[in-house]
Amino acid sequence: MSGESCLKVEITPSPLKILPYTYEVAQLAGQIAIDLDQPIELADAAIVATTILNGASPQTINRKYFIDIKNLQLFNKFL
Repeated sequence: MSGESCLKVEITPSPLKILPYTYEVAQLAGQIAIDLDQPIELADAAIVATTILNGASPQTINRKYFIDIKNLQLFNKFL
């Protein structure tokens, strides 16, 4: 590879914090499912409940599934 330039790219992932599925998360997920006019998958309700209880904002391109959830601020870089 004489005369050719090489580009070396290093990607360092940011540290991720694993958030627990707690009793409070389960309670809020159930309340979210009850309050919505449309059905929501348990996993989606649990993710949303976890983000609310931890002061985070979920990222999604499917806003229509989450737009009616109280106390949820959606983050969507595609809008």
